[in-house]
Amino acid sequence: KQWYQRRVAITAGDGRPFPKAGLTPEGNPKFDKDGNVLGSDGKPLKGNDGKPLKAGSGPYAKPDGEVFNSDGSPSFNPNKEPNKAGVGEDGKPITDAKGNLVGPDGKPLRGPDGK
Repeated sequence: KQWYQRRVAITAGDGRPFPKAGLTPEGNPKFDKDGNVLGSDGKPLKGNDGKPLKAGSGPYAKPDGEVFNSDGSPSFNPNKEPNKAGVGEDGKPITDAKGNLVGPDGKPLRGPDGK
């Protein structure tokens, strides 16, 4: 399984594949007590700057388009319905030019507060 984050590309800035996060039995990314995203080896994943990736850097989507908040809780729209990201032919969630997740209709996803 692979997860995707709103502002973190699947490939690093140098084009190398982005490391996979370790997953809980429910399929959510694992975090340590400091909010760092953990890899499958249990060690914190590091970004292009060499610093550990932190929880809270934005929502992420599973390959089926199901969207979760950075804390692993399901993401809901203003109508209290689960958010669903559009998924490209490559199996990756679709984002706009700013890296924000968009729905199957191509419109930006909104949270319960409408933002």
